[in-house]
Amino acid sequence: MAEHKGASDCHTFLSSYVRHLLVEIGTKNNLETNTQNIYITSNNTLNWKEIKNLLGNIPDSFNIHNQPTKWFSEVIHNLWPVFAEANRHIRNSDFNQMAQMWDLSKWTRKENEIQQYYEKFINSSQTRTVEVILFLNSVLERSLGNVFLLKGQNVPFLLRDLLSTEELGLILGLVPTVFLQVLVGTPKALNLRNVTWHGFPCPDEVKDEFGAVFFFVIASIGEILEIKLFTLDSLPYRAQVSTLFYHSKMLEGCFPDMMDYDKEAIVMLLDSPHISHSHLMYWEVLLEHYFESRYGQCLLLLLPQMEQMLRSVFCWINGCPHRVLTAESTSFYTTLDEILAEKLDDGEINKLRIALGDSIMEILQDIFVHPKGPRIRDKVSHGECDLYDIPKIITNHIICAALGIVLKVKEAKKNVETISNVSDTSISTNDAEIRNSMQYSCCNEKVVQIENVIKYSSKKYCSKFHHSSLLKTSIVEVIEKLMEWETYPRPKGVGELTCKTWQEVVEEDSVQVLHVKQNLWNSLPRTLIENDNSDTQNLSAITDFLMEYKVLTLYRSKIETDILNILKQISDNTQLICSHVEEGLTEKYRLLSSHKLRSRQRDTYSRMLNSVPYIHIAVQNVVLILIIYLFQVNNVCTASSKETSLILRFLKQVLQYVQNLTTYTNVERNRWDEAVTLTSSFSEQLHQELKKNAIFLSTYNPS
Repeated sequence: MAEHKGASDCHTFLSSYVRHLLVEIGTKNNLETNTQNIYITSNNTLNWKEIKNLLGNIPDSFNIHNQPTKWFSEVIHNLWPVFAEANRHIRNSDFNQMAQMWDLSKWTRKENEIQQYYEKFINSSQTRTVEVILFLNSVLERSLGNVFLLKGQNVPFLLRDLLSTEELGLILGLVPTVFLQVLVGTPKALNLRNVTWHGFPCPDEVKDEFGAVFFFVIASIGEILEIKLFTLDSLPYRAQVSTLFYHSKMLEGCFPDMMDYDKEAIVMLLDSPHISHSHLMYWEVLLEHYFESRYGQCLLLLLPQMEQMLRSVFCWINGCPHRVLTAESTSFYTTLDEILAEKLDDGEINKLRIALGDSIMEILQDIFVHPKGPRIRDKVSHGECDLYDIPKIITNHIICAALGIVLKVKEAKKNVETISNVSDTSISTNDAEIRNSMQYSCCNEKVVQIENVIKYSSKKYCSKFHHSSLLKTSIVEVIEKLMEWETYPRPKGVGELTCKTWQEVVEEDSVQVLHVKQNLWNSLPRTLIENDNSDTQNLSAITDFLMEYKVLTLYRSKIETDILNILKQISDNTQLICSHVEEGLTEKYRLLSSHKLRSRQRDTYSRMLNSVPYIHIAVQNVVLILIIYLFQVNNVCTASSKETSLILRFLKQVLQYVQNLTTYTNVERNRWDEAVTLTSSFSEQLHQELKKNAIFLSTYNPS
């Protein structure tokens, strides 16, 4: 097992077994200078017949996962000439030969991007092979999932599971499937996808031969599909995600724009003992991508390297230096899921939260974990998004998050003596030597300036994508919509309509629902009510305070999540109700003004006008319930099971009310009498619950 060494030494994060497969077998085979040219066909594809001979006698029932460790070492040794020939061939091919390969790559719908990575592969930096493997594997996984859908239904989430499916095996054939599994389908073999995507290898530990062979793998699968008469149009296609611009908008302004801090960013990274000298080149290249506006290519390297840095911090703070390495094939290695988990696999508390603090943990949960967040690592690594559509703000946000981690850990290490059972297992880096060798120099004042801005931005960060954060945003949107109800056009002096004014409905028909509103308003926390100085019980006056209110988000109980999910469903339905009312009032007024409303439609319009002010107050009551529960949700974990059962039952009744009201207010239904009857019944029920004080936690105190 490798040990931590100084930065001037050759440092590896590969275990001895993984390093043997990835590095030593290839080095030995290259020394033997095998120059056969029988594994690449004239079509620029892999010669499956010759590869079958190298794999040995594999029966139709062959299962790669049942093979002994020795088998993998022997097979990779046997297959090395294929990898070597692929590398020679791709570097010596002319334009016409490569054009044939791009044509066979059209089944991925990414042939242009593949060509761009080929040009990078033959011309670019030392990180080129890792970049090629990261990108081509994301393309390969997404595209093979589409091929799977020719015969299957639900695409497996993991590539190794996808490659083990009978459906894909029937299409590709046994030999191509096993060859793919040797490359990326099991931790017992090369496992190139996982090893690179988890950030383990140094640039020189991933040989060019491995990058080269993936170009031929993709072209060869294209040839198989062509032979089987599958056309591009016949292949199922799953559209890539298009939500990142929404996430980008949500994250805008959280961190400073790093575009003017290229040298300062490198200096900050050099100051981290958790970035190995052997991995610094990745950070240089990814920052170069960023500063040249290649945001997707930046993320391709940034995400694995951020995980590798976090793994180093995780191992340091939890006192388990051995876990910084890739594991042997039979055991689990430390991935991002475990790094960000509340507890270690032995049940002990994960101390990463101590080292980073809650704000940075919330940043990481937002980026990688929360279902409504970008979950950017999953989307990029599994090919779910287009690298060329990655917004700058997303990439900038993650770079700043990485720098925030560097700065926070630097502070934590100064206080390491106060944290029990922590040994200094971080990577030793001679910063001054590296700075001089890389000829970096910049103004210390500017470094301090951007460090302080990132520290401040990290410290004040609040989750954007936790259930509670999304609920707060949704509640504010509902409040803003409710404030517009009275501004929608209402007819004046139209004799055919028998309707009351808004104020008449409020004064004559809304006594009970107003009484409920008063009780709910008095149940709000005092600090919240104090923000409304108008004495009008105006919800809009408390929106700023509501958005700034801090709800605990890290490692919360399941019951909290369940309640927040119901509250969000309630809020979503109130948004629909607002949309229905707006659409109905606006459209009916337009038709009335243009004399296009028939007699029956005018009657419906009258009922709507007489109902909306009453419903308006009732929906405000629902919003007040949402706010009250948002303020007490973090205390739910201390409530008794009986109390939580009562709360869940009550909230489901509220949900049922707004779901029904959503149906009744739909412009296709226009069931306004039923909406009023429903609202009256719900208000009476709410009045009784308030009298019994049965809807709040026993520990809830508005003061």
